[in-house]
Amino acid sequence: MIRPTALLLLLSALAVHPALAADGLDFLNKANKLLEEKRKLKETVSESVQNPDERLKKGSAVEGSQESKLIAKYPRSILKSQQTNDLTRVILPLSSNLRSDQNNYQKLKLTGEQSVYIYDVPNDVSKSYFKVFNTLKENLKDAGFKGLWECDSADQNCGYFFPRQFIYTDRGEDSSKIFRGFDGLDNFVDGNSDYAIYTGKTLRKNQTYFITVIVGQYRSQVQYSFEIVKADDPMQDSEDTSAAQPSASEHNASEAPKAESGIHALVKKSHGSNLKAEYTNDLTRVVFPLSSNLRDTPETYKKLKLTGEQHVQIYEVPVSVSKSYFKVLTQLKQNLASSGFEALWQCDSADSNCGYFFPRRFIFNDRGEDASNIYRNFDGLDNFVDGSTDYGIYTGKIVYKNQPYFILVIVGNYRSEVKYSIEIMKADDPLATNKK
Repeated sequence: MIRPTALLLLLSALAVHPALAADGLDFLNKANKLLEEKRKLKETVSESVQNPDERLKKGSAVEGSQESKLIAKYPRSILKSQQTNDLTRVILPLSSNLRSDQNNYQKLKLTGEQSVYIYDVPNDVSKSYFKVFNTLKENLKDAGFKGLWECDSADQNCGYFFPRQFIYTDRGEDSSKIFRGFDGLDNFVDGNSDYAIYTGKTLRKNQTYFITVIVGQYRSQVQYSFEIVKADDPMQDSEDTSAAQPSASEHNASEAPKAESGIHALVKKSHGSNLKAEYTNDLTRVVFPLSSNLRDTPETYKKLKLTGEQHVQIYEVPVSVSKSYFKVLTQLKQNLASSGFEALWQCDSADSNCGYFFPRRFIFNDRGEDASNIYRNFDGLDNFVDGSTDYGIYTGKIVYKNQPYFILVIVGNYRSEVKYSIEIMKADDPLATNKK
């Protein structure tokens, strides 16, 4: 506030100079408003420091995030983490695992669009995981979800470190890393921390949505997660579409490109990706994998040793286009199949072990530098090891104008960016002589 002495002097000046009265009063009003705003701001900051949860209770803790439109959250819970993955693979549990056999449980393997929401429940809202779980189940029922399986610590065994099993161990990092925001998830073991699991599905506009809900109570704090997957329903009999989509062996590769287009017209890049590096070698020797290697014998695996003309392209996928290595890998494999390529071997981190630092082995260790130097432009290639970084490999071949061509595709997700390489070899077919 303005001091009394200063106020008297100002009023005296205004009496002597009436013309300044209007401006002086306006000045006083503005000064008082500024002081009042400063006081309110100071109180708001003080309140946030003393009780930071008060600010969070008013809404989401994740800036710019949106709540799920399929299911209502628990009242007054706070959205802590949120992520959407445009294509990935997840595990939906239909039974719990056992301490004696942790890998054996009923499950649905789903491929589709994933959305994950992780919430905190403030202590003054509820300290009961069971109350939160029952409320969320009622919300799911009201939203039209059909329950497939559920468990809770108080009623039955939810498994031995089970959420850690089906979230981290049995799927790729791209679909599980969001759960790092769920404190205590690694500690959810029956008898140590209370938790509950619900899996269900619903049909909206002819589209099936699956959901996994985990509610846990760890160190007197209740947290829960929604994982919603938009995917085809593997529980229904799949329709026979073999007649509509011929296999790669039924394609006539000579009909696909124009004569002047060459083999490269058959290899379509992933949508939205950008060429980072390109290299052609008129004669070299390479190794293409036909199986993965093992940690204890990293040099032992099935391989193709090819001698011929080499062409390599390395691409980057902008984050705005896709963050999913699996979506890019799937798209590239579909492109190759439609062009008539025959798959010889393939793997991906989510489905099977691609090997122990495997790309580094068959690219750098098992071929000459002239054929591997281009791969120095593929950031993170040295780090591709199953369980650490997600990646996939595809080896295939095609006969174009009576000439065999072999292809090697590597797609990796490293530091939240998707990159991939396409290597084409024009070479004699060692598999043809092996068949005789």
